[in-house]
Amino acid sequence: MSTKNLVFAKYQYQVDFAELIISYINTYNLISSYMIDKRKKINESTIIECHKALFGKIYDWAGSYRSHEVVVGDRERPTIEHADIKTSLKKSLRQCQENELAKIKNRNDLINKIVVLHAELAWIHPFQDGNGRTIRLFLQIISATMGYNLNIEEIDGSLKKKKAYHYAVRRAIHNRKNNLIALISRAINEF
Repeated sequence: MSTKNLVFAKYQYQVDFAELIISYINTYNLISSYMIDKRKKINESTIIECHKALFGKIYDWAGSYRSHEVVVGDRERPTIEHADIKTSLKKSLRQCQENELAKIKNRNDLINKIVVLHAELAWIHPFQDGNGRTIRLFLQIISATMGYNLNIEEIDGSLKKKKAYHYAVRRAIHNRKNNLIALISRAINEF
């Protein structure tokens, strides 16, 4: 049986399929909107917009911060307390202010910015579900507005890549970022 959803899917594979199709449609449109309209600010609203783009047509909780504790995987991987989400997110997303993004002068600067943001957002884990996909879409938007393509297929396009990615993110959360830097470096290229 599937998770409660808005697409009337009875089985989980149907929900998974709906997520896949909707994400392909909405991801392109959302990234394009930020590339075209340079006045759009990248901030907390952007990450909420990313979550809604991916899950808004499927779940009624899309775009809402979680209201309970979440442990990723097993009890060894807790996330930030739910009461601290909004404050922590605002603090982390200061890195996306226009003056901060203007400091990015080259590919390596962008990679370092993305890695730090990814680690912080993964630790904050603002949503009930879909955090990884939301974070990757958010980082694609940042990359695109800086003239780079963050190729998600390079990050999680196969089971082997996905396992390496999850491992790299777990390490980055604990300030061991080398694996995530290597992964992002392979995935990011100029348009």
